[in-house]
Amino acid sequence: MPLKLFDIKETQFDGGCLAYLGKAVNVAVTENLQQPHTLSFDYPLDDKKADMIQEYRIVSVEGQAYRLTDVTRDYSGAKILKAKAERIFFTDAKCTHLPTIGNDTNTSESTIGCDPYEVLRKALAKDSTMPFELIPDSELTAKGMKRIGADGVKIDFFPTDKINLYDLVQAVIDAYGHGELYVDNFRFAIVERIGKDNGVRLSLTKNLSKLSVQRQTNELTTRLYPYGTDDLTISSIGDIQDKNGFYIHRKGNAYIDSPHIADYGVLEGYKDYSEYILPEKIEANAEWDLMGEGNDYRLDTPRLAITGEVIDLSKLAEYGDFYKIALGDTVHVYEKDTVHHKRIINMTYYPYSAKQPTVTIGSPMVSNPFFAAWEKGKLFQTIQKNQGSNKKFKTTYFTGTLNSTQNPVKSENEKLLLDGDCLVIKDRETNKKRLELGNVGGQFALNIYSADGRKLKIKLGDHGSNSGENYAFAIYDDKGKPAIYMDENGEVYFAGEVKTSKNAQIGTSLSVGTGANAIINFMGPVNAEGSISVADHEMDIKANYVRINDRNILAELDEIWAQLNG
Repeated sequence: MPLKLFDIKETQFDGGCLAYLGKAVNVAVTENLQQPHTLSFDYPLDDKKADMIQEYRIVSVEGQAYRLTDVTRDYSGAKILKAKAERIFFTDAKCTHLPTIGNDTNTSESTIGCDPYEVLRKALAKDSTMPFELIPDSELTAKGMKRIGADGVKIDFFPTDKINLYDLVQAVIDAYGHGELYVDNFRFAIVERIGKDNGVRLSLTKNLSKLSVQRQTNELTTRLYPYGTDDLTISSIGDIQDKNGFYIHRKGNAYIDSPHIADYGVLEGYKDYSEYILPEKIEANAEWDLMGEGNDYRLDTPRLAITGEVIDLSKLAEYGDFYKIALGDTVHVYEKDTVHHKRIINMTYYPYSAKQPTVTIGSPMVSNPFFAAWEKGKLFQTIQKNQGSNKKFKTTYFTGTLNSTQNPVKSENEKLLLDGDCLVIKDRETNKKRLELGNVGGQFALNIYSADGRKLKIKLGDHGSNSGENYAFAIYDDKGKPAIYMDENGEVYFAGEVKTSKNAQIGTSLSVGTGANAIINFMGPVNAEGSISVADHEMDIKANYVRINDRNILAELDEIWAQLNG
């Protein structure tokens, strides 16, 4: 069936259409594991249907829809229209807007420690008018694929805002560590890998032509330094050997070696495993990344890219579907005496032509170049949006970007809870709050709580009259009332009895009471050692009983006074 042309708003592509583009030539479909799938074709300008081929309309080929992104009309010479289109999921997912993903005001919206698909489900639930939907697990299983997170692996997806669906998908893949996007028009899935291994063999003698083999060693690593939380190294663990007796790790070393170090020499690299606090876990993950058997992304082997034209033997009755290949499939390429077991990472085929498909076979890149470009573009847009006319930044936006919705982020041991612009530490056993540092009720404060999480023990902050607490520092009693507090002028108040178990000296002045209502005013040093001494100042004593050196001075003075007035 020829190309079908649809209106820009169409969402179903198995029924009627605006037109059949039967005169389209040079129709080529390019699929890539890590880039948007594209369609290109030429069409004669003198055909009346050429005017219907307009930007953003939809063209389908073999049931898959592509949105026209580039239409060029050449009115001189051949008078040909050249059109380029992109798989509809990629174009339309980029044109969505998700204000926020993740929220701490509703725990059901949390995306910390959740199934990766929960992030996607929450995103789709934000706008019911979006045509996108997730492909069911049962359908993926029937196709030989498995979605990420199906085996129970969770991710910490930090709350984000102002993002589109396509960028969100890339961010989920990045949070999970790997994953490949499989699309079927508006339906999509993030799977562990696309394709399967049907045992298809490719060789120059049977079904491969124009073969070229490229080896790239610019990212090769044979010695890896892994670092855990707080730059923890693996130097404390013992010797580790592989099945052939090669020492992967020696006690005391902060690195692991690949057996390929004998082939390529010492090529050092490092990787961060800050989510791990045990050296054994750090080493196990580093070993998989460096030399893991079955790891398409292993760091100790050259990147291999094999390009050639494949003769589609599946069209021949004697071979049938056995030799049918698709994007992501593992194939076995025979190059002289060497057999390469690699995946199809790029494929261009011509659905309406006898021209043979061109494939690129190798290992997917560890990082998605388009996602890296997206991250840089996102940062640039963030800078632009948060830059004033004087080219200065709104730093409060950047400091809150990672956690702008204040969704709690727990540490591995669950003792630390980062909550937006406030640091909260909770008791691991009771989950009760023990410390707050940062923005508390609109004021910068440091609060320390008792074990029950309710009785405030120490409070430090800028507490003005608006808060009803005109002090900057306070220590609370067991009833939650201030026992000792200091105002913004440095004046300290004691709400109860003052006792000391050691000798104490108070210099300058000591007042009991305030101003004219002071009960006691000492204007010189006071030594509280059972006696009071005053130097260089006069002292007025008002009391019913005064004792100096075990003599009742007040009684003696009263007796003298009586004699003088007798």
